Amino acid sequence: MPDPMYAGLERKKALVTGSGRGLGKACCLALAREGACVAVADLYNAEETAQEIEKLGAKAMAFHANVLKEAEVTGMVDRMVTEWGGIDVLVNNVWGGRPCLVAGRHASRRMGLDDGHQSKRALQLH
Repeated sequence: MPDPMYAGLERKKALVTGSGRGLGKACCLALAREGACVAVADLYNAEETAQEIEKLGAKAMAFHANVLKEAEVTGMVDRMVTEWGGIDVLVNNVWGGRPCLVAGRHASRRMGLDDGHQSKRALQLH
């Protein structure tokens, strides 16, 4: 009998950074096996991971992106919001050697992170 507290990942939209190989890629494939749509963000192997996700029968989106560059992150978020209606799951698997601001006010609002009571609320990934 299914656990009533577990809603599942069917049709959830996930963004996984650093997902072209290793742990990030494994995370993408696990999300896909659970029925999630997975956006792969990596500097080198995003397309290959996205192809593997599609072979599992799940939707995939590939981004050659650097999460240290706000414009690239905003582009990923905007495309996911436009094409998939938002982001439900965010897995940060990037090691940049330092904390980095990856989404400013515009991208945070598009992701539903701005509650309207703060002048600026950002998503910070470490």
